[in-house]
Amino acid sequence: MLLPHEKGLEPMSELYEATPSDRAARLLYFLQRSGYFYCDTDYYIEHTGQDGYLLFYVTKGKMCVFAHGEKAIIHAGECGFINCNEAHSYRAVESLEYMWIYFNGANTKMFWKEIFKEHGLVIPAEYSAYIRDQMQQFLHLLRTAGCMEETTASRMLYDIIYSMLDDGAADKSDDPLIASVQQYLELHFSEDVSTAMLAKRFHLSVSQFNRKFRAGTGQSPHEYLVNLRISQAKKLLKETELSVTEIAGAVGYAYDTSFAAAFRSKVGMSPRQFRNFLV
Repeated sequence: MLLPHEKGLEPMSELYEATPSDRAARLLYFLQRSGYFYCDTDYYIEHTGQDGYLLFYVTKGKMCVFAHGEKAIIHAGECGFINCNEAHSYRAVESLEYMWIYFNGANTKMFWKEIFKEHGLVIPAEYSAYIRDQMQQFLHLLRTAGCMEETTASRMLYDIIYSMLDDGAADKSDDPLIASVQQYLELHFSEDVSTAMLAKRFHLSVSQFNRKFRAGTGQSPHEYLVNLRISQAKKLLKETELSVTEIAGAVGYAYDTSFAAAFRSKVGMSPRQFRNFLV
C-alpha cells in the first residue's frame, strides 16, 4: 500500500497502484490504481484529461462532481462514474469517505457511453449496493494480497460495469456467506484449514462451496488462504525478529520448506531475501 499525499486527505487513506502487462493492456479490463480515501473539506481534484475511467462509491459525506457538462452532488450510498479522458473535477462538500477504482481497457469507453446515456453522472441508488459489495471485495483482495491477478481483476471490473446496465443487478448484493468465510479465515488462517472443513462448517458440499467462494472473490478458498498467510508472513518478517521457522508456524505451515516454497511462488524471493530487501 502506498500513502497518498493529495491536499485534504487524512493519514489513514489507502492507495494501491498497478501496472498492466502488455497482454492485459491489449485484451483485458485492467486496474491502474484503487483506494479508500478519508477527506476533509480541503480535498479538491481537477484534471484536464487523463487516460482512464473512475468509478467511486461514497460511504460517508457528500462529493460535488463536475464532468461531461454536468454538475452533481453524490451522497453517501451513491456511486459516480467518470470518463477521466475529459476535463473533470470533484471535491469534498463535507467530511468525506469514499472508495474508488481507476481502470481502463477492453471496451470500457463503449460501456461508459451507454452508462452515462442511461444514468448521467450519478448511478441510481438501487444499483449501488451491488457495486459497493464488489468494490469492497476488490479492496479486500488488494489489502490482503497487495496485488491482483490480471484475469481476476478483469472479471471483477466487467461484473461491476456491466451491473450498471443490468436491470437484474439493481437488487443484487453479495451472498453474506462470503463475508462470513473471509472473517473466519482472517481469524483462523494459522490453523489447519481445508476446503472440506470450511464447506462442512458453512453447510455446503465442497463443490458448492468452491463455486460460491470463487464467484464471490475471484479466488479459490485455497488461494485466498495462501494469500492471507503470505501477507501476514511479510508483516512478521519486516516487523519482528522471529525466525523463518517460527513465522512459518505462526502463519499455518507445519514445515518451513513448504512455507518457503509458497512464499517464493507468491513473492518471487525467499523469506530471508524478503526480510533483507530494502523497499
